[in-house]
Amino acid sequence: MKQEMVVSNIRIPKNDWLQVKAVAGELGMSVNQYINYIIERFTIINELSKESTAKRKSPSIWDLPKTSKQIKTKPLGLSREDKEIYGL
Repeated sequence: MKQEMVVSNIRIPKNDWLQVKAVAGELGMSVNQYINYIIERFTIINELSKESTAKRKSPSIWDLPKTSKQIKTKPLGLSREDKEIYGL
C-alpha cells in the first residue's frame, strides 16, 4: 500500500547535519532514507521498551551512528536527485 508522503523542513545544527549526511553516505543511503530509517527504528524501540517514559533517556542525534551500525538490510542506494544534489 502506497503511503501518503509529507514534505517538511527541519532545523538542526550544521555539525549535526554534517554528521547525519556523513553516516548516511557511509551506509550508501540518502539522508532522507537514513532519517526515515532512524525514525522507524526509534519508534519501534520506544514501543517495545519496557522502561517507563520517566526513566527512558530521550534519543539524541549523537545516538545515530551507534544505531546505524545495527542496520541489517542492504541500503537502497542514492536516488538520481541525491546524486545530483550531493555531486556523487
